[in-house]
Amino acid sequence: MKKIKLIGLVIAALIAVFIGIWVVQDNALEIGIVLLGFPLLELPIGLWVLVFFLTGVAAGVCLCYPTIFALQRRSRATIKRLQKMDAELSAARAQPTTE
Repeated sequence: MKKIKLIGLVIAALIAVFIGIWVVQDNALEIGIVLLGFPLLELPIGLWVLVFFLTGVAAGVCLCYPTIFALQRRSRATIKRLQKMDAELSAARAQPTTE
């Protein structure tokens, strides 16, 4: 299963690289960007689009990590609580009933 996941990831990465190359070739006009008053390099429009897209993706992933970690922590706590309740239930079932 890990090999299939790795192959799928490699194929997805190759497709992304080819689409990126295609975007840069189709948008070859070079422009300079001014960011906060500072002029940046003159690069093709397609490359700027890819840079800003990847920056946005990275920022989105970084902003989602605290939520992911909180959910993982809550999930682990819930699993521990369920295991404790399961052990209590097993112990209660093992005790003989008295009438």
